[in-house]
Amino acid sequence: MSIACSDGGWTAWGFWGTCSITCGGGFRSRSRTCTNPIPSLSGKYCKGDTIQVGACSNNVCKEPNVAFRSKDVVSTIPHSGQTIVFKTATLNEGSGYDKTTGIFTAPVAGTYLFSIQLCVEKGHDVDYAIVVDGVNVKVGHFSDATWELCYSAETVAILRSGSRVWVKCDYDTCYLHQRTHYSNTFSGVLIHS
Repeated sequence: MSIACSDGGWTAWGFWGTCSITCGGGFRSRSRTCTNPIPSLSGKYCKGDTIQVGACSNNVCKEPNVAFRSKDVVSTIPHSGQTIVFKTATLNEGSGYDKTTGIFTAPVAGTYLFSIQLCVEKGHDVDYAIVVDGVNVKVGHFSDATWELCYSAETVAILRSGSRVWVKCDYDTCYLHQRTHYSNTFSGVLIHS
């Protein structure tokens, strides 16, 4: 009930609404009304905002967990164009790596980091390519004249779900060295989806 010539008054702020997104940072709002009391016909309406907006944060967005690490090549002398198959998967989160074909198939779209380590037989060369859906995205050449040494390379690729990635011998015959302390490896991890 309003009294003659009474000005309006704000109610208490209501509860905050839900966050505008389900993960990460977003916005939420709450409101109040000029009904405590309602202004009379000749009274003044409340000054200020009826809606308040604030930042909110739900749980950190959970990225899918996709990572693999494979080692131990099936053949230490793959030929030009041949996929280098790494037969032991020490990690295969997301089940994207197929140790029988040497091919990683992306279970989700996103940005991935891939790395390889190839060990070269003394006196030989290795020309390699990291291949995404049939396109060489990283190529290189490793060689050593006097020792068996291991070399590393990496690349980042934006993949769609179902994209395929593998390592191939890119020229002539690749002579890989594989012993207890020399690991040929192929690894990948989803860094952002």
